[in-house]
Amino acid sequence: MKRMIVGVMVGASLMVACSQNSIGNQAEAEDPTENEEVTAASILEDAKQAHEDIQSLEVSMKERNQFDQTENATLTYQFDDGVVYYENELINEKIYKDSEETMILNEYIQLSNKEEQLRERYIDKKTEEHQNPLAYYQQFDDAFFDLFELSEREDFYVLTYIGEEESQKALVEGFADSFIAYSAQITDTDLEESTVNEPEISSFSLSFDVDKDTSLIKGYEIRSSFIIDVNGFENDYDFDGTYLFANANEDVTIDKPDQDEMAVGNLSFDDQEQYEQEAFDYVDAVIQANIYQNVEEYVERAPTGSEEEKREAGDAEQQSFVELYAMALAVDMEEFGVEDEKLMELSEAMLSGYSKSEYMILDSKAIAEDTFHVTVSIQGLSQIDLSRELDLVLTEKMMNGEITEDSSGDEVADAFIDSLDTIYDQNISLNEPRDVIVEVNRAGGDYMILDHTSYIDGFVNGY
Repeated sequence: MKRMIVGVMVGASLMVACSQNSIGNQAEAEDPTENEEVTAASILEDAKQAHEDIQSLEVSMKERNQFDQTENATLTYQFDDGVVYYENELINEKIYKDSEETMILNEYIQLSNKEEQLRERYIDKKTEEHQNPLAYYQQFDDAFFDLFELSEREDFYVLTYIGEEESQKALVEGFADSFIAYSAQITDTDLEESTVNEPEISSFSLSFDVDKDTSLIKGYEIRSSFIIDVNGFENDYDFDGTYLFANANEDVTIDKPDQDEMAVGNLSFDDQEQYEQEAFDYVDAVIQANIYQNVEEYVERAPTGSEEEKREAGDAEQQSFVELYAMALAVDMEEFGVEDEKLMELSEAMLSGYSKSEYMILDSKAIAEDTFHVTVSIQGLSQIDLSRELDLVLTEKMMNGEITEDSSGDEVADAFIDSLDTIYDQNISLNEPRDVIVEVNRAGGDYMILDHTSYIDGFVNGY
C-alpha cells in the first residue's frame, strides 16, 4: 500500500512538473523578445519603418523664420494622393499643392515669381521631412541613429540627440534649407549654383517623441543657433522648430481653394490671367520696337488695338527711343560739334548692334488690379568689350590718317559709324543674364510703361 501511495505521489509530481514546464514553454513562446535589449537605435529604426507606410497626417508647427519671426502653421497631408494644405496664421497665407498645381493665397502681399518658387520649395521640403522625419535626417548622416540617448515616459519614448558639432553640421542642410535658399535668392544666384560654406554652430538640440504602441512619431523639436556663408553672404540665424503630429493614417479632408481667392483685389482669376498675359505680351512688343527697332514685330506681339493703332504705337516707341538715345549721345559728342541729323544717324548705327542682344520674358504677375510686374532676363551687349573694340578701330583710323585734328564733327561721326559696322559684323560678347522687373500699368484696356529705365539699362549699360 505504501508503494502505491508513493507511486501515485511520484506520478502526480511528474504531472505537475510536466504541466509547469509546459506553461513555462508557452509563456516563453508568447514573448520571444523578453530578453531583447531596447535601444535608441532600434526604436528609431522601428519608427522609420512605421512612417514608410503612413498615408495621411496633420502637423501643428511653430517655427522661427529667417526674419526672426515665430510662425504658427498647420500642414495637412494626403501622402498617397500627393496633396498638401498649409495655413500660416502670422502672414495669413494658405498654400494648396497637388500633383498638378500649386496655389498660393496671401491676403497681405503678392509674391514675386522667385518668392513663389521659394514657398513651393519650402512646402516640398516639409512634405518630405514630415512624411518620415527619421529617414529625412538620416540621409544627411548615416550614423544618425547611433547619436541618441533613450529615456521613457508612460506612453512614449524620448530620443535625445547627443551628436557632437561635426555631426550637427551635417544636419543643417536639412532643417535650414529655407534659410539657405533665401540667402541664395538675395545674392541673386540659383541655389544649385550657390556656394554654401560649412556652418558654424554655437548651439544645437534635437529630440523625438515616439509612441510605444504604434512606433509613430508624436512630435519633435529642433533648435540651433548658427552662422552660414552662402555666396559670400554671411548670416547669423536662430532656428527654433516644434512639430506635433496628429491623426496619422486617419481620414483627412483637403478641399481645393476657389481659384478666385488667388486673384488680386476684385479681379476674377480668369481676368487676372488674361491681364497678366497681356502685360507679358506688351513688354515683349515694346522691347521689339525700341531696343530692336522692329515695328513689324511690335504690331505682331502687341496685345491690344487694331493693326493701325498698333503700327502707330510701334512707330512712336521706335522713334522716341532713337531720340532719347540721340540726346544722351549728344552729351558725349558735344566736343566734336556733330550736327543733329548726323547724331540721329549715329544713334541708329549704335542701336543696330543691340539686335544682337538676347532676352527672355520669364513671368508676369498682378500686384494690384491695374499694376503688373513683368520679369525679363536680359543679356545685353558687353559695353566694356564694345568700347575696347571701338577704341582699337578708331585708333587705327587715326594712325591711317582717316581722322585728323582737322576732321569735322560729322566726319568723326562717320568714322564712328564705319567702325561700328566693322565691329557689329564680328561676334560681340554678351553680358551674363540679368533679371529685371518692368512695371506695367493698365488703364482703359490699354497698357503703358511709365519707367523704361529698368529694362533699357539691361540692354544698354554695362554691368
